[in-house]
Amino acid sequence: MELKKVIEFILIACAWIQSSEAIECTPNFCEKIQCPVVKCGPHQMLRRKSDLCGCCDVCTVLLGIGQPCMSLRGPPATAQCEKYLVCMHRRCIPMYRVSHS
Repeated sequence: MELKKVIEFILIACAWIQSSEAIECTPNFCEKIQCPVVKCGPHQMLRRKSDLCGCCDVCTVLLGIGQPCMSLRGPPATAQCEKYLVCMHRRCIPMYRVSHS
């Protein structure tokens, strides 16, 4: 990836993280929220009360072996590696290939 694209990605990621931190989850915040009914599609997993403030259910896209993944600080992830896979070097790989040294 060329340097310009890497810098653009970093700037977008930083802006996204900063904007997500601007939402304040005050006490009783969830009482004011009307959560939509969530129905996950194929290759998605329902995560209970997993939105930014822990009020509403969300669907998370499940990523397969070799698919690109990221672990960033900020709002809850919208995608994660499938069961028995981990995000390593920005790719979903089988857990058994991860070195424990």
